Amino acid sequence: MKILKNLFVISLILLLSNCDSADKEKDNANLWALKLLTKTSGHTSVLYMEQIDPFTYGGYCLDNFSPLTGVMTADDYYTAHAAPTTTMGINQKYKLSKKKCSDLKFSGGYTIRDTDGISFDKYVCGPQGSHCDNKAVLEAGFKI
Repeated sequence: MKILKNLFVISLILLLSNCDSADKEKDNANLWALKLLTKTSGHTSVLYMEQIDPFTYGGYCLDNFSPLTGVMTADDYYTAHAAPTTTMGINQKYKLSKKKCSDLKFSGGYTIRDTDGISFDKYVCGPQGSHCDNKAVLEAGFKI
């Protein structure tokens, strides 16, 4: 059933897109049409944690994504900007979370606007800043 749904979505994209069109507005309309057809996962934040030593963790959490136009979810940002690379070590975890950064006990966040015009709140924890709460460490997938 999932394969059938994926084929439908791909077919829809091909039908809605015009490969030789330079009309960016039309491309954006096609992306929004695709977005309306796909279900949201409920993820609200992107979480990166690293185990520095057996008792110390560091990392950051991103949430409240806001592009210049439209709506962006944590999934969209993760897929487009922050998907893990093959260089991730065994002591590093990068994942989506259904919890807000504040629910993971991150504090002192600040708003950033990246080069693509997407703004988001970033919270940092680690040895040089605030302590990483066990909720964040566990949510990242570490066993403590």
